[in-house]
Amino acid sequence: MDRDTGLTLDQPRLLLKENGALGRAVFYGALMVLGGLGGWGCFITAFRVPVYTPWLVVMGLVCIAFSVWRQTDSRKRGWRVSLPGWAAWLLMVIFRFDAAAHGAVRTVNFMLDCYGAKLNYDLPTLRLPYSVGAAQVDITGECTSFIMALLLPFFWSMARMWVRSRNNRAPFGLTGALLLLPMSFSILPAGWAFAALLMFWCMLLLLAPSLTGNEGVVGRFRKKGYKASGVAVARPTALLLLLGVGLCMGLVYMYAPPDTYKRPQLAENLRTAVREGIGSSQYIRGGQGNSNKSVQFRTMGRRDYTGETMLRVKFDWEAYPEYSVDFERTNGNGDTWYEAPRDNLGVTPANLYKEYLKSFVGSVYTGHSWERLDNEGREELSKLELCAQNQLARYKREMFAPGRDKQNWYHLSVQNLGANPRCVYIPASLISGGEELSEYGIEPVDDGYMRSQSLINGTRGYELEGDSRAYGFNYFSRVISHLAYRNYGIENISDLGSALYGNVITDKYGESITWLYGSSQMSFQNKPVGSDIPDLFNSINSQASIGGEGWPADLWEMPRFYEIWESLDPKQQELLENVEEYNKFVYEHYLEVPEELKDFLADFQEAYDLDPLGHNRAGDFRYVDGVEHYAAGIAQAFREYFTYTLDPEQPPEDRDFVEFFLGESHEGYCVHFATAAVLLLRAAGYPARYAEGYVVPSGSNGWVDVPDYNAHAWVEVYCGGTGWMPVEVTPAAPDNPAAFFDAVLPENIEEYELPTPRPETERPTMPPRDNPLIDEQLASPTPRAGVSPAPSPGTQGPGAGTSKKESGALWAVLWSLLGAAAFMGALMLQRILRIKRRERDLGQRDKNAAGLRAYAYLLKLYEKETFCGVREAPPERWRELAEKARFSAHMLSGEELSELIGDSERLKEKLRRQLPRGQKLLCWLEGLI
Repeated sequence: MDRDTGLTLDQPRLLLKENGALGRAVFYGALMVLGGLGGWGCFITAFRVPVYTPWLVVMGLVCIAFSVWRQTDSRKRGWRVSLPGWAAWLLMVIFRFDAAAHGAVRTVNFMLDCYGAKLNYDLPTLRLPYSVGAAQVDITGECTSFIMALLLPFFWSMARMWVRSRNNRAPFGLTGALLLLPMSFSILPAGWAFAALLMFWCMLLLLAPSLTGNEGVVGRFRKKGYKASGVAVARPTALLLLLGVGLCMGLVYMYAPPDTYKRPQLAENLRTAVREGIGSSQYIRGGQGNSNKSVQFRTMGRRDYTGETMLRVKFDWEAYPEYSVDFERTNGNGDTWYEAPRDNLGVTPANLYKEYLKSFVGSVYTGHSWERLDNEGREELSKLELCAQNQLARYKREMFAPGRDKQNWYHLSVQNLGANPRCVYIPASLISGGEELSEYGIEPVDDGYMRSQSLINGTRGYELEGDSRAYGFNYFSRVISHLAYRNYGIENISDLGSALYGNVITDKYGESITWLYGSSQMSFQNKPVGSDIPDLFNSINSQASIGGEGWPADLWEMPRFYEIWESLDPKQQELLENVEEYNKFVYEHYLEVPEELKDFLADFQEAYDLDPLGHNRAGDFRYVDGVEHYAAGIAQAFREYFTYTLDPEQPPEDRDFVEFFLGESHEGYCVHFATAAVLLLRAAGYPARYAEGYVVPSGSNGWVDVPDYNAHAWVEVYCGGTGWMPVEVTPAAPDNPAAFFDAVLPENIEEYELPTPRPETERPTMPPRDNPLIDEQLASPTPRAGVSPAPSPGTQGPGAGTSKKESGALWAVLWSLLGAAAFMGALMLQRILRIKRRERDLGQRDKNAAGLRAYAYLLKLYEKETFCGVREAPPERWRELAEKARFSAHMLSGEELSELIGDSERLKEKLRRQLPRGQKLLCWLEGLI
């Protein structure tokens, strides 16, 4: 309070000259560009939303410029100027409303797909509201239109709350929401987008004390009564902080890359406790054996296993299932009796010692993932009557083939202890039907696998019945085997083939069977008994001549006008009709190979001597099956030339997964081998698909614990006379117990002769490819340095690693020097600008403003005097002159201004002499001394 006037005076404060509107607009506009780039970049890259980047960038810049211009304009009735801009935006939305509406639905579906992939569950998707009537749908254009429609409201809200209201929470909240949407499910955005957003947030934090409120208090002067205008900091020169922030982030990334980060043990323990405490670890578990949505290859990094028990299974084998067909028999004496089909194959079931339990089947290969059937394929499949999982069981009930089928079956009990509870693990050959499994809350997915109907609880335990498998054979072979046994007691169709060439054979009752030339009939004891079997052979020969070389016997259709068709009972006729329809579906959807891979796969087949039709040429295509023979050839090539490792080299983002594995890295684990084998089989004309789950011991009595390292991926090939059959193509290794005959790692593993790849110099040479994305050196037979000829998880050769490290270290040093020089240059520039600005402020004509600036400078120097030892209280004269300059109607005199400036010079010289070196350097960089 002034004693003479009785007035209470406010604390003195410094009112800096407000920066011009253009400078403020440049400042806010540049930061909003950075925030928009980071926020929307995180959203788009995390959810992989396809957009036209140039359109989006142009629209974003226009919206930012318009929003900042209107919010920095202080004229009255500015809404009249803003109205045309909003009108233009509204017209654009109306004009592109159809595309924007579809883009909104597609963007949400992209988000749901990513969420489902992370949760390993197939979330429901939204349907398009209506058809736009376009001949060709432009998904990228629709998504771009939707995001463009959001940009103006987004940036207008940010500018309104930030520029006009000085509210820093608005840009934090708006951009943070775009990052929170993916990060809440651990979906990572692109690194550049995340870095841009972090830089934007750092700038907000650094400038928060000055940009919040109309007159923000500056840090340490809160108690000293020194305040500054908030808008004074909003000037282009403040953007120099971006350089320092960017350099700091770059140095941190360079010297502490993300892949070297190791979570502290305390944080790891807390994370595990929280995760296990809420019981979420199993629900978010993904990776091998725990997927029922898709398989993303970008997550196919190093695999580590702990031996944790995932499943507990129990197999109870049974010998004689019930069959619905008995065959009538008559001997030469006229005696008649009925006979049930018997298993006389004389081989052990293929799944007697180990069984493949799958949780996911990949049908569509994208180059970067395995996905389910597309919507068109699912719709087509829904119209078919055959349940592919029960195909073999139906064959055995309705059309048993003694020379092909096994009668064994088993009762399987499963307890899910540590795997994803939404996954249901089923064998390839299932007896249990959908109604039985629905009691456990299990539903089928497409034609390949099943899942739990409960999104929250999953299915922890269930029981089912599975069938024994011998080996696969085609559709014609199934039909002809069954009919030959039913009508003539022939148990081996190779005998039937011999009879077709005029040779006399004997059935199991001692009766002779031969083919009568010219009569197109089978003869039983030299008596013609009908033309049923010859008619079927004539029909397949006719259809094969139309189909050409390589035509599969699975696509044979039994003529409906033959008498033998009429001899089948209605259930058999229904089964054959269903199978023939499904065969067409399989050959339409499970032979798809990306167009850009076809030439590469053909070159690989030629280089590694894989002949797709080699086995068929050696036998009769009508009942000799080539698919398993060809798959065995692929597995042999993998054992001889490829390395099994749990730490394979990752393909670049622009490279196809299979092409990189087969053409360059030559190392991987079951996902790599199974994926490559599926593509090779499809390229050869054999239907195949990817499957993953757990391989479990099936020959043990009682309950068996299945550890996490039994998670596996394999190939399923289709044989029309059997169904989908699992095929193993991954080489056996100490880290791969699933490849052994009983899915258990032998105790004396060192005594086993495990496959050892040949040296790189013996690798077959593949021709170079005309593909600009592929280096021509990949086709060279020169071995890649650093690949060990023996499986050695987690190791790399010294050659490749040393050169990469040397190159990386050199670039790190160069970038460090450049970064340090740029950072020092920025600090020097900041010092020079601060000194020049202070000299300008102290020398201005308005002595009151100059006095307040000198007073602020004195307070800063006075704060630093603390480090010089004992300091006295500031002279009262400084405060009196500052109050006169702030509140008095009189101007400071030249002597009074010189007094303040002189005191600042003397205090500055004292700091130069007495400050410690560290504080002296900081004051020098800040331009105080």
